Amino acid sequence: MLEYQDYILTEFNIVLLSSIAILIFLIVLLIFEASKIRSKFGMEEEDIEHRLDLLRHLVGAGKAYLFIADKEGAVVDINPDIQSLMGLEPNQLYGKDLGIFTEDTPGSNVESLWQVLRDKKLPFHLQLRGAWKNGEEFMETAEIRPLLAENSIVGFVVSRIGSTDGEGQSAEGSEELEKAYAKEQVIVESIGDGVIVTDAVADIVMMNKAAREILDTQESEIGKSIYEILQLEDENSAMLLPQYHPLAEALEDERRVMSRSYYIVRNDFTRISLAVTASPVIVDDGIVGGVIVFRDITKEKDIDRAKTEFVSLASHQLRTPLTTISWYTELLSGAGSDNLTDEQRNYLDVIYDGNQRMIGLVNALLNVSRLELGTFIIEPEPTKVQDLIMSVLRDVQPSVEEKQHEIAFNSEEEMPEINLDPRLMRMIIQNLLTNAIKYTPDKGKITIDLSRHYPDLILKVSDNGFGIPINQQDRIFTKLFRADNVLSKNTEGTGLGLYIVKSVLDRAGGNIWFESEEGKGTTFYVTIPLEGMKAKSGTKTLS
Repeated sequence: MLEYQDYILTEFNIVLLSSIAILIFLIVLLIFEASKIRSKFGMEEEDIEHRLDLLRHLVGAGKAYLFIADKEGAVVDINPDIQSLMGLEPNQLYGKDLGIFTEDTPGSNVESLWQVLRDKKLPFHLQLRGAWKNGEEFMETAEIRPLLAENSIVGFVVSRIGSTDGEGQSAEGSEELEKAYAKEQVIVESIGDGVIVTDAVADIVMMNKAAREILDTQESEIGKSIYEILQLEDENSAMLLPQYHPLAEALEDERRVMSRSYYIVRNDFTRISLAVTASPVIVDDGIVGGVIVFRDITKEKDIDRAKTEFVSLASHQLRTPLTTISWYTELLSGAGSDNLTDEQRNYLDVIYDGNQRMIGLVNALLNVSRLELGTFIIEPEPTKVQDLIMSVLRDVQPSVEEKQHEIAFNSEEEMPEINLDPRLMRMIIQNLLTNAIKYTPDKGKITIDLSRHYPDLILKVSDNGFGIPINQQDRIFTKLFRADNVLSKNTEGTGLGLYIVKSVLDRAGGNIWFESEEGKGTTFYVTIPLEGMKAKSGTKTLS
């Protein structure tokens, strides 16, 4: 009895081990087959999918096709219905030459086919021949046409166009396809902006005439990486790393990316400024490529610079008479006020207040011009940010008391000194705090928080004021912008404060952002590296 049980167990073990061995063999075989396919195409599976998605996109959404081949003529995609009717597995067709469907078929010549497709880049009519899985043979007229990107073949598509007696209709369809393609090419080539289309891994598949002229390059660059052909620099002539390229950000975040702050150095060593827009191409919720559109704005930058220099000159000339008015008004309101009537004192107060607003505007315009011209100085020195905040709080105390605001300042007890430019840091704190006071109704609450979160010092200014409309939040750091919901409530303000703050932080190595809900308040966040601000040489200080 025991011997029989041992025998049964032994047989079971043999069957189990045999099954495991067969399973392992099948897995190895699948891996081997997959590696052959990858070897055939010279790329990883993920890369194959990206390129196949691009080829499908070039075929056109909703277009019926039988097969798609790569630029070498090897099958890379099969219509599922055809695959099912023929009773074939994908690995029986993938990588095979399309000639297997035209061999010994009257009227089909593979050599002529490739000559037309590769040299003339025109559609070619051929007879497809094969058998369905029920054994019934078929012979059908089809059309193979090249998939072109900037006049370069990136693949082929085979489509059914009817039976053998429909050749006239097929020729007409072919002519329509040629006309449609030619129309698309003319449209893209006539666009004045540079247009570059890439696949999902940022390799160039199309580049229009304007792009070639702006970049001073040729069609031979097609197939190369966009990061190699469109090498961008920032305002400090620092080369952008590929991960920070606008197209890389667009493909990563699946959103449009716009900027006007990039530069390129052409082959003739001229440095030009570009306005750049990068967008992902999304098909069926998947990214199949990207489009980057750019134009030369060097002349526009020169005009902006000339206007900035004019504003700087005009503002500087205005400071002297405004200072004189302010000085004499203070003199009359002080020592000589005993002989003035109440009405005359009111007139002097109005003159003084109006003059102070003008001085504030002139100073803001001067600061903007110095920021844009790059002539301002950043001089870091060991600074206690807590002391700066307390100093600003003392300055704004009259406004706080007038509006009966509650202000809370929270900070870590032991905050080290940080290398900052105290003038610029004070300007940042003052702008954020005065904005919070100005745009918070009476008896509101304002909170200032100062903390460390390695590697940054974080300043947070919160209020429960008017907030910023969600449809205008993307403009809050732009020059001269003021949100609609505060214009009727507070007519004072230049719309330059936050623009200046962000410009300073961008150049000093810091950052600023905000969270806001209309009617509930706003919180601004400022980060400064604990290692300090970046020093900058210049000729002017910000006031």
